[in-house]
Amino acid sequence: MPEPETSSTEQTQASPIVEYRCVCGDVIAIGEASVTCSSCGREYNRDVLAAATAETAWFDADAAKTPSSSPNITVSEPEDPLIGSHLDHFEVLQRIGGGGMGTVYRALDESLQRYVALKVLRRPVGEQPLEIQSLFEEARAQARVNHPHVAHIYYVGLDAETPYLAMELVGQETLAERMRRAPIHFAMIVRIAVQVTQALQAAARFDIVHGDIKPANVLMVDDESIKLSDFGLAYRLSEVGDQFGKTAGTPDYMPPEATNGSRINHRGDMYSLGVTLFSMTFGRMPYSNTTGSKSSVQERLRQHRESVVEFPTTWPAEVPYSWREVLETLLQKSPDSRYADFESLLVELRRFQPNSLATAGPLLRSLAWLVDGSLIFVPVLVISVALSDGPSAMLGVAIAASICLAVAFIQATWGTTPGKKLFQIRIVDQHGLTPSKPALAMRSVFQFLWAWSLAFSPLFGILSPVSFLVLLFTFAETIYLLLPTQRSIHDRILKTQVVLDAG
Repeated sequence: MPEPETSSTEQTQASPIVEYRCVCGDVIAIGEASVTCSSCGREYNRDVLAAATAETAWFDADAAKTPSSSPNITVSEPEDPLIGSHLDHFEVLQRIGGGGMGTVYRALDESLQRYVALKVLRRPVGEQPLEIQSLFEEARAQARVNHPHVAHIYYVGLDAETPYLAMELVGQETLAERMRRAPIHFAMIVRIAVQVTQALQAAARFDIVHGDIKPANVLMVDDESIKLSDFGLAYRLSEVGDQFGKTAGTPDYMPPEATNGSRINHRGDMYSLGVTLFSMTFGRMPYSNTTGSKSSVQERLRQHRESVVEFPTTWPAEVPYSWREVLETLLQKSPDSRYADFESLLVELRRFQPNSLATAGPLLRSLAWLVDGSLIFVPVLVISVALSDGPSAMLGVAIAASICLAVAFIQATWGTTPGKKLFQIRIVDQHGLTPSKPALAMRSVFQFLWAWSLAFSPLFGILSPVSFLVLLFTFAETIYLLLPTQRSIHDRILKTQVVLDAG
């Protein structure tokens, strides 16, 4: 008996096929599995459809087929010939920046009556029309990345053989300018790191590699937010030039695998991000120039391949020491030794986001201490009394001490105690992060020093000088906690604080 035919509707429901226009211009069919564009080789999956909410205006494709009679754009200062002129419907008003890729102008989009950043691109020597086409494909791909930390591209064009991009105009300075103006505190470093990583993660869905992560390409919206610019553009531009052969990127931020001309993947962007974060944290690059500040490009590239990262011998007090592990992982010479993906990196970075929670007052701390203390006091007291005489005394001491050790272990492992959980308070270090396990364990010893005294009382007596000193210390802790700082003696010693737990 022949099997019943499956209707086209059922097939669509089982494995929906959606047409998607690739940035190269071809239309591809995307189902449940990933698919590769047969024309340009970009790989897509269905996740890309959810993020592809922005399109880029098409430039005149016929213009790219005309050989350039003027391969280089010359920008002279202070008399810049482009200022006051028009590139298509954009009026060039003011130069606001420049670099290896080209010059950036403030311009008026006369069609929509809004201001934009107009990036006029330098045309590398030996540039071919197909390479211009490839460059604009990257611009179209970036334009489809709809993310709050990605600078939007509005338009790409060729006007009188001048390639340019019209981009979102971000009103503040670049991260490079911000770093030159003043040191950046650690909380802001982490915030920028998270936002850049989120932008790179969004771009990775479109198979976009930035290729030139550096402070100059991070635009400061304000002190709380950034936008990352030039996705894929710097990589394409430097690739078609012949100044450094096939090496692409900025030498001071280039991943080791790119220094010999190899194409980089998303882990290459991680390395460049690591260099950026290192320079933000310590105010210098991770490698010292052995030939002075004017070291050659070849020497700087060699350092990325061979030199050991030079962390400071004296670690800054305002930076958690565990931050070093993140930088070391990002700056690994081998791409495979870095984070597996941006999600893994984000998990690590979020551990360093400090909280701004209110300090827990003496009443909540005392109530939590009483709950935890009662859970310890009863078993320790019973054991100490029951096994206080004769040969059983040492066994009683061992069992009671084990209970105290277990409490210290629980606080070190969980980062909290039943009493703190009940009254929704938590322990943080001087950076607003979870303290180290040794610090948490030692904190438990200070908190319940009286329990340790009770545990060992069969050896030195309940009214011994040791017990008196413990009682005196506990009294001093209570008085100290009532001071305006609301920090106990052991908080001062271990550099910890007890705060309200919003979670």
